[in-house]
This record gives sequence, structure tokens and C-alpha cells, in this order.
Amino acid sequence: MANFWMKLYVEILDDPKVGRIPEYLFARMIKLFLVAKETNRDGLLPPVSELAWRLRTDEGSISTTLAALGLIGVVRETTPGIWLVVNFAKRQAAESSAERVKNFRQRERNEALQEVKRDETFSSSSSSDSDSSDSLEEEMQGGKPFTAAETASAIASFGNNGTRKCEQLYQKVTGQVCIPPNQTDAALQYLQAILDSGEPDTEQGKRVFAQWCSTQGKNGRTYSRLNTAWLGKWLEQLAPVPEATHGIGQQTDLERAMARIHAAAQER
Repeated sequence: MANFWMKLYVEILDDPKVGRIPEYLFARMIKLFLVAKETNRDGLLPPVSELAWRLRTDEGSISTTLAALGLIGVVRETTPGIWLVVNFAKRQAAESSAERVKNFRQRERNEALQEVKRDETFSSSSSSDSDSSDSLEEEMQGGKPFTAAETASAIASFGNNGTRKCEQLYQKVTGQVCIPPNQTDAALQYLQAILDSGEPDTEQGKRVFAQWCSTQGKNGRTYSRLNTAWLGKWLEQLAPVPEATHGIGQQTDLERAMARIHAAAQER
């Protein structure tokens, strides 16, 4: 285990037992963590006499510090004069590949969630309640997402390119770290349909996304870049809009998308 750096979890800022100790004791605690990492014995600290020299203080001061930190469970005495930083080895252990991927994806989702919250806060602070409901309706106009059942029927016969490929396509087109968590299901269904229709033209997708973000609703505000309904517009542009079916007005987004996907499948 490398001993030139250590993990220090930010959750320590919200730990009540640590938050109540004096600043000087908090600083001494961090120094003890560093010594434990330097010693590299799974959290076991050197004898008090060695600690005193390493931290440039006297043995009495170190003993008092250890006793105080022992009361809140940060350290414990294993044998007279020998102390252990509790859970140090566990917290410094290397993450497995699965844990690294899981933590990375969670950080991405947290960032996207914060962006969604900031967008919602801006919208609510700049309009009345009625305006907010109108804005939501306007943002969704012209790009209503398919329901799970509708899209499943549209793409079922074309296999599964994988969620990760969908996410990579979304990231490449929008520049966002991940799909907004509150719209993941609908967005993945759109993206799957786009992938299954053939090799997607990302430049076309970027143009559709840019046009969506610059479109103004009736209230004068542009559509939200976090609303994934623009993917329906991209689907529509993959081929000319076919004629209406069933003799009932214009085709729906679903009918147009399905016509394009089936046409692409016939060409293969």
C-alpha cells in the first residue's frame, strides 16, 4: 500500500462527534492519520514516545490527545502506550473495479441531479405557479416522449445495443456528463431507437439539440437543455415524414419513428 498519500473522506465535515472537538484537536487527529499512513501498519500508531518526536511535541500532550480521541471512538489503545486508528485499514483499502465504476456513475448522477435542481429553482423563481405549469407544457410541446410500452414495441425486434452506448451517444451530442436522472427511462428508449435505425450522425444530433435549446416558448423562455424530448425531433429528422396512416390526421411521433426504423431494417 503506497504511503505517500491517504484518503480523507469529506463526510468527516458532517460527523457530529468530530464536529464537537476543538480545532486544535481536529488538527492533531489529521496529523495522527498521516502518521498512521506513513507507518503503514493498518492504522497502528508508533509508541507514544515516537509519536511525540514525529509531531514535535511532548509525550504528555500526545497522551492527552489520544485519550480525548479515544473517548469519541477515533482511536483505541491496543496495549499500554500503543494506539490504533479505528477503521483506518478499511477506509484506506483500494476500491475494487466494481466499486470504482459504481462510485463514478453515482458522482455523475449526483452532478446531473444538482443541475436539474438548479434549473428547476431558476424556473420557479422567475415565474408564477401558473407560468411554471405553462412552461412545462411548452417545453414538452413538439417532442412528447414515447411511453415505455410504445417504445418497447418499436425497438423490440432490433436487439439491444446496450445502455452504455446510449449514454455515450447522449454525452457526445449534448456535452452533459449523463442523462438527467428524472428522465433516464424515456431518454434511453429514444436513444436505443436512434442507434437501432443505423449509424447515428452525431453532428445532426448536435444541430437538433442546439435548435431545441434556442427555441422559445410562449412565455419567452427557451426550452430546457435538460429536457430529453428533443430526441424525438432527432428521430423525426432521420427520414422524411411519411404520409398519415389509418386516415386519421397526421402521424404521431411513434408512427414516424417506427416507419423510419423498419425502413432502415429493410435496407440492411
